[in-house]
Amino acid sequence: MDRRGGTHNRAETGMWLSLAVYAAMALGKLAVGFAAHSTALQADGWNNATDLLALAAVLVGLKYARKPPDADHPYGHWRAETIAAFVVALLMIGVGLDVLSQAAVSLLAGHARTPDGLAAWAALASAAVAFLLYRRNRQLAAQTANEAVRAAAMDNRSDALISLGTAGGVLGAQLGLTWLDPLLAAAIGVAILKTAIDIGRKAVHALSDGVDAALLARLSREASETPGVERVKSIRARIHGRNRLWVDLTICVRPDLSVVDSHRITEDVERRLQAAHPVAHVHVHVEPHEMQADPTLSRNPRS
Repeated sequence: MDRRGGTHNRAETGMWLSLAVYAAMALGKLAVGFAAHSTALQADGWNNATDLLALAAVLVGLKYARKPPDADHPYGHWRAETIAAFVVALLMIGVGLDVLSQAAVSLLAGHARTPDGLAAWAALASAAVAFLLYRRNRQLAAQTANEAVRAAAMDNRSDALISLGTAGGVLGAQLGLTWLDPLLAAAIGVAILKTAIDIGRKAVHALSDGVDAALLARLSREASETPGVERVKSIRARIHGRNRLWVDLTICVRPDLSVVDSHRITEDVERRLQAAHPVAHVHVHVEPHEMQADPTLSRNPRS
C-alpha cells in the first residue's frame, strides 16, 4: 500500500511556509539594499526573489506527484518531484550568472560605494532566519523522503551562508574596503552556481534512470541471500522521487519447486528488499535454476 500522500501534504505545507518566509526576506533585503547602497545585499535579495520562483516550481511538482497512476503514466507521477528539483537548479544557475555579471560590472567600473551599517544588520537577521528554515526543511526532508524538500533545504543553507558573507562584506566596506561589497556579491553568485550544479547533477542522474552501482550490488546480494533463491540472474532499478526505488530482478529457483513455493520465495525477496531499502515496488521474475544433472537419474536403463 502506498502511503506517500500524507508525507506529500506535510512537504507541501513546509514549502508554503518557505514561500512566505522568502517573500519577506526578498522584499526586506531589496529595500534595505537599495537604501543602504549595498550591492551584495541587493544580490542576496534578488537571490531570494528567484528562490520564490523555485519554490513555486516545487509546489507544482509536489501537487502533480500526488496524482494516481493513469493511462499515460502507469508508474505514477512521482518523478514530478525530481523535475521540480531540476527546475530549481536551472533557476539558480540563471540568478547566479546574473549576480556574477552585476558584481563584475561594479568592480570593473569602480562604482562601489560605502554601504550603510543597516545592510549588515539586515543580512545577519536574514542569515538567522534562513538557517532556522534550513534545519526545519532538512528534518522534513528526512521524514518525508522528498527530493524537492531536500533541494530546498540545501538552498536554505546556501542562503544562510551567503547572508553571513554579505554582512562581512558590508562591515569590511565600512572600514574602507569599498571593493569588498561587490566582491562578496560575486562570491554569492559562485555559491549559487555551485549549489545549482549539485542539485541539477543529482536530478539529471535520476531522470536518466541512473542508479548507484554499489546500491545495485547490495540489492542483488540481499536478494540472493533470501532462502530458496539459487542466484540472481539480473537486476535493474530506477529512482522515483528521492531515492524511492523501483526494482526489477530475475531470480533462479530449483526447477522442482511448485508454483506456490516459487511465488512464496518472490514475496520473501520483496519483503527483504523493502525492509532494507526505500523500495517502492519490486517486480520479481522467476526462472528455473540450471542444475547439473545426476547421471544415475538421466541414464536410460535397458530392460
